[in-house]
Amino acid sequence: MNKKEKLQKKLFLFLTAFLLIPVNTFAQDVITLKNGDEIRAKVQEIGICEVKYKKFDNQNGPLYIVMKSEIFRIRYANGSIDKFTDATKCVPDPIAVLGAKKKGS
Repeated sequence: MNKKEKLQKKLFLFLTAFLLIPVNTFAQDVITLKNGDEIRAKVQEIGICEVKYKKFDNQNGPLYIVMKSEIFRIRYANGSIDKFTDATKCVPDPIAVLGAKKKGS
C-alpha cells in the first residue's frame, strides 16, 4: 500500500466516524400519542398511570406528565418500542391526589 492509499483510507475512516457521531448525540425518545402527535422527549419515568418526560430540546426544563391512556407507543433512542393498550384501566392513587391538593391549597 503506498502513501496515497494509506492517506485515502485514513480520510475515509475519519469522515465515516465524523458522520456517525451526530447519530448518537441526537438520539431521542419519541412519544406517539393516539391522536397522532409526536413528542420528542427524554422519558424519565413510566408509572402505573402516567409517563413523565422532559422535552428533548430542554432537558434541564420542567418535567411533563402524560397519561398512559393517551399514548400509542414510545420509541426509545436505542430503537426499542413500548406499545400501550387500553387493557389496563388506571385509577389515580388517592394518596398522590390528596398530596397534590394539599400543595396547591
